[in-house]
Amino acid sequence: MKKNIFKILSNISFYIGLALFAYYIYDFIASRAGLPVDVCPFDNSRPFAIAATCFLIISLILSFFEKKKEKADKTSDEQKDDTKDKK
Repeated sequence: MKKNIFKILSNISFYIGLALFAYYIYDFIASRAGLPVDVCPFDNSRPFAIAATCFLIISLILSFFEKKKEKADKTSDEQKDDTKDKK
């Protein structure tokens, strides 16, 4: 069975975003321990947070274009029934 390209791209971007977010959280916690009280650790790892957010948003957007198996099967079955009724 051929997979939908949007589903594959959505899954890839989701896992990349998840990995970047996990690294960001690890880096945030690790760098926070060695910083003074009023210093924000977000400034050092901002690109990872932005990249993770972008990949997760892309994954969400691509998930709207995925073909749903149940809906696709129902519509094809309904179309077959309609053509039988017309004959």
